Amino acid sequence: MNDRVAEYLMPVGISDFRMLQTISPKGKRYLSIDKSEFIGEIMEDGSQVILITRPRRFGKTLALSMLRYFLADKVGGKETAELFTNLTIAKDTKVMAYQGKYPVIFISFKEIKDNNFKAAKTRIADDIRLLYEEFSYLAPSLSKSEAKIYQSILDRESNDEDLQRSLANLSMYLTRFHGVEPYLLIDEYDTPIQTAYKNDYYQDMTSFVLAMFGSCLKDNIYITKAILTGITRVAKESLFSGVNNFELYTLFDDKYRQYFGFTEDEVNDLFARSGIKLKSEEIKDWYNGYQCGGLLIYNPWSIIKCLNKKGTIASHWVNSSDNKLATDLILREGYEIKEKFQLLLEQGEITEIIDDNLVYGSLKENRASVWSLLLMSGYLKATKIVTDSFGSKICTLSLPNKEVLYFYCQAIQEWLANDKGISWYRNCLQDLLDAKLESFEENLQTILLETFAFADVNRKNQENFYHGFVLGLIVSLRETHEIKSNRESGLGFYDVLIIPKNKLQRAIILEFKAVENKKDLEKTAQKALEQIQNRKYHIELKQRDITNIVSIGIAFSSKHLKMYHNIN
Repeated sequence: MNDRVAEYLMPVGISDFRMLQTISPKGKRYLSIDKSEFIGEIMEDGSQVILITRPRRFGKTLALSMLRYFLADKVGGKETAELFTNLTIAKDTKVMAYQGKYPVIFISFKEIKDNNFKAAKTRIADDIRLLYEEFSYLAPSLSKSEAKIYQSILDRESNDEDLQRSLANLSMYLTRFHGVEPYLLIDEYDTPIQTAYKNDYYQDMTSFVLAMFGSCLKDNIYITKAILTGITRVAKESLFSGVNNFELYTLFDDKYRQYFGFTEDEVNDLFARSGIKLKSEEIKDWYNGYQCGGLLIYNPWSIIKCLNKKGTIASHWVNSSDNKLATDLILREGYEIKEKFQLLLEQGEITEIIDDNLVYGSLKENRASVWSLLLMSGYLKATKIVTDSFGSKICTLSLPNKEVLYFYCQAIQEWLANDKGISWYRNCLQDLLDAKLESFEENLQTILLETFAFADVNRKNQENFYHGFVLGLIVSLRETHEIKSNRESGLGFYDVLIIPKNKLQRAIILEFKAVENKKDLEKTAQKALEQIQNRKYHIELKQRDITNIVSIGIAFSSKHLKMYHNIN
């Protein structure tokens, strides 16, 4: 590290544009990337209502904050023009002619995370009240009836109808007062809906926000342009049906692709200016991999947190917020979806239909909605996109990076451990590595009995189910071991091979068999072990000079199992 790091403050959690541009009393400035050209592109966009969807913590709030400071002449009583003097956009005289020329309605719903509808609606009402206080100078220009409604919002006494029309009414008041239609900026518009879905007040919230957004977006002649950000486009709730001149920009679109997240050049620049040595390949493995309009993007939150931690590699993004919805989508579903996740965890790919228009209400029934939400939320990436004859997007999906991989590993650990805790799960794996196989067998039996439903274990191809179950169990060993499945060695194809990266440590060969009758477990487990020996599955290990080998044959029948082993 060199002395240059002292020149900058790290903008962890900074989403206010003025703060990002402000020089501290000690002469330090926040380390940042100039994304100001976003302003020009927004202003040149011919759509009146624009929705941009990106994963959480990808810079959506900061982008709208920058727009707010550009369009308004003052924010919080302070002038805004000086904030853009040294930015790229300052060179565009055509765009700069509009700096400070518009009233701006800016509101963020990102903190609407209450566990019941009443509390969530109260929080929305408080955000609207603060917005109305910001424009309290409008009071003398209002009619008597308008002033009464305005005051009711300030006094927290408004009814639902007035609250739902509050943004539309405010745009009308501002247009009349200033003689120019305001810009309407709504940040994280879909957070209340996603929160409501997780907390079982989905219908109440969607009805409420449908009326609110409908009144301010549909045929509203009192706005110059509305820009909304969120994670998804909410479809079934019809929030945007009937909205004229509307455009949606998702992860699939080229437009605006470089403004949310960091490109590789920007990451290199940040590390260079911070004075922190860039571990290029490791940073790529952990934080790169997001595809946006064909452009590879780094997770901006993780990069900033990594810089703030002096280059420490860790799970920054997945630990920054509530991952409950993503975890529930994976773990509550039937084994079909878990099997596909097992393939993803093996660094494989799956192909699924992806819909830009997410229907939260159908997440339980519609697999396309599950994969769509995980993709749009940043837990998957689309490496190939093909549009079929029906207009549907058929996407090849994989995990974006190691940070997301370890999130899934953690979710699987919690699922398999049930209520016993992660330490119990890890002790179970350690028993396997230490060849304490009686204890491992007992714990494996406990997981089968307590975690799976009979519908899971009683499937047509039971052996595949048990194979996937064990692969899920051992996935967190990937840091210290190579895990291979269904590969050729010796005279056949083994089921699972656990190869230590340190050749002095123990390797493990696993072979699975499924039987209908529980009485056949013992002899079938013996046959599985004999198959390992007879087909010489150990050859690959011998070729790697690994001699400490445990061979394990496991027979399964419904929720019961039997193991036989041999230690070389």
